[in-house]
Amino acid sequence: MDEISTQYNPDRFAQYKSVHDGAYDIVLKMSESPHCKLLREYEEKGEQVWKGFKKSPYYRMQRKFGKRKKRAIAKAKSLIELYESIKRNGFKGRIKVIDKPIVPNPFSSGFEIYDGHHRVACCLVLGMESLPATVFKAVSVNSDGEFRSQYTGVTDCECADCVTYLHCKECEARGDSSFRRCQRTLEKQYYSSFEKKDVLEIGCGTKEKGGFIKKIAEENGCRWTGVDILETDLATHVCSVEKMPFADESFDCVIASQAFEHWSKPDKALRELKRVLRGSGVASLTAPVHLHGHKNFVSGSFDQVQEIIHRNGFQIEKFETWRRNHSELPVYHLDDYNKKHLRKAGVYEYDNIEKYMVHFLLTKPIQ
Repeated sequence: MDEISTQYNPDRFAQYKSVHDGAYDIVLKMSESPHCKLLREYEEKGEQVWKGFKKSPYYRMQRKFGKRKKRAIAKAKSLIELYESIKRNGFKGRIKVIDKPIVPNPFSSGFEIYDGHHRVACCLVLGMESLPATVFKAVSVNSDGEFRSQYTGVTDCECADCVTYLHCKECEARGDSSFRRCQRTLEKQYYSSFEKKDVLEIGCGTKEKGGFIKKIAEENGCRWTGVDILETDLATHVCSVEKMPFADESFDCVIASQAFEHWSKPDKALRELKRVLRGSGVASLTAPVHLHGHKNFVSGSFDQVQEIIHRNGFQIEKFETWRRNHSELPVYHLDDYNKKHLRKAGVYEYDNIEKYMVHFLLTKPIQ
């Protein structure tokens, strides 16, 4: 019996341990997890469980990972709702397991659950110890024979001119948005290396706000094509990212700057990106942690974003956050429209939302 952890987050390895006895018939033992303890207490006390909630291991765990009381209670209630559903209707579906830990941990070199530990806790408290699971490959191999993890660790980046919060304020005092300046710094850093390439920019916008990537590309002898869902004075083609009028493998580089978070059907869009990208090409996607748009960008759930990217046939070469360490940055204006999207994403602590950007650099797997 090999021990496995229930999540790839290394901070949680000390709290969750499980065992497996085969690839598709998983016996899971996490009876001492905060989730199980909360559910057992709920069985004993019912709604009275909330009176001593702040003393519970589950609450302490949520606080450790940055959740405030309101959010911790919301997550606990969601777990109890799931528990009641499984009690009424039985367990449905399969647990998702990857074939080796993404991050080395002291408990296991074997299998690891990356989706389903809440359902596992519910089933254990209900006395179900054997659950079906599907095992996924956690790595792929590149041309040098090196293994690449399915989930890519994040790298925090800083603008060369913006190493402290005070520097950001100086940008804004000069009338230059510090957030936009960091975006331009990233774009110049990556795209200046493209020479004599066919470059596609998705969501290129107008000449008033766009044109920066086009200028970089053309200065380096690249052939630039710009698409937008609306007719603009910059776009060469008007179309949706989900269906573009280009032949297969038409471009060496596909760029979507501050657009990914707005795609209503990211799976379909990513498949279309993969179709028009050449075998050795790269796709560069940047997005802010946003207050509207796709819920994963509102909540900052980038493990889920990575899963969407992987299941549509891309490898993640680089995953970066930009200006993430500037915790004092001012928050977005929170009108009713933004608050609605925050609630949909399960974010309730409005005053804890900071502006920063993420960057994914993607390639197609080597066949």
